[in-house]
Amino acid sequence: MRKIIDSHLHIINWREGDFISCFDSYVKKNELSAINICSVPFERSNVSNNVMLGLYKLACPNTYVHAGIELLEIPIDNMPSDMDAVTQYRELMEIGFDGIKICASRLKTEDLTKHYKVFEEANRLGKFISIDLADGDAQTGSLYELIRQYPELEIAIGHFGMVTRDKWQKQIELAKNPNVFIESG
Repeated sequence: MRKIIDSHLHIINWREGDFISCFDSYVKKNELSAINICSVPFERSNVSNNVMLGLYKLACPNTYVHAGIELLEIPIDNMPSDMDAVTQYRELMEIGFDGIKICASRLKTEDLTKHYKVFEEANRLGKFISIDLADGDAQTGSLYELIRQYPELEIAIGHFGMVTRDKWQKQIELAKNPNVFIESG
C-alpha cells in the first residue's frame, strides 16, 4: 500500500552542493519514512531540477518524486517539435518519477479540461498528480470534470486549497471524491 506524505519540498535552482545529503538530512531530522519532492513547474530551471530529482530517485527509490511540468503549454527549449505535453510526460514517467506537479494557477488556459490528455495519461499509467489551483473556485469546475472522467486518478490539491483566498472551500470540497486529497505543503 502506498503511503501519501502530506507535505512537499519545492526545488528551485538547486545547482550546487550535495543534494542527496541535504535531502537525507531533512528526512532524518524530521523523522520521516520518505519524502515528497517536486520541481517547481514555473521555473525555467525545470529541466535541470527534474534531472537532479531523477538522480535522487535512483539513489533513494523510496522517495516520492514529482517532476515539475510547465510542459502543458510551454515546450522545453531545444526539444524536438513533436515533443508535445503527453510525450514529455511519458518521458518523465519512464525516468522513474512518481507523478507530476502542475501549478495550474500559472497556466495560460484556465480550463483544465483543455489539458485532459495529461490527466488521461497519468490515469493510464497509475501515476499521481499534485496540483495547485488558481484562486478560489476559478478552476474547480474543470478539475471536477476531470475527476469525473478519471475517478481512479489520484490527485492532491496543494496548500490546503489556498485558504487565504476567497472561495477556497470549493477546492476543499473536491476532496469528497475518493481519490482526491488535500496537502499541506
